[in-house]
Amino acid sequence: EVGFNWKLLHDNFCESYHLPATHPQISDYYDDDYRNTDFELYETGHNLMKMKGALPSLRYDEPFAINETLAADMRNWGLDPAAFQGRAHAVRDALQGQK
Repeated sequence: EVGFNWKLLHDNFCESYHLPATHPQISDYYDDDYRNTDFELYETGHNLMKMKGALPSLRYDEPFAINETLAADMRNWGLDPAAFQGRAHAVRDALQGQK
């Protein structure tokens, strides 16, 4: 037994709409749109939320610009960030190709 509404904690992991308000710092790297987020609920009470990384949220200030988070990941995998300027949404596929 816990001294709070456990459903609040459970609900936190069943959706992505809270991210812009609660975790704005990840909008430069994760697509938080619910249409691009997969949710799986299991009979055991567990769940899984999968969000696309290396794909800036369209809510991000500059969703098509190469930000420093993306640039660092790109350099780590041998990609030139300058080659993707204005095309941040092409980075995810390029990174997957490098891995």
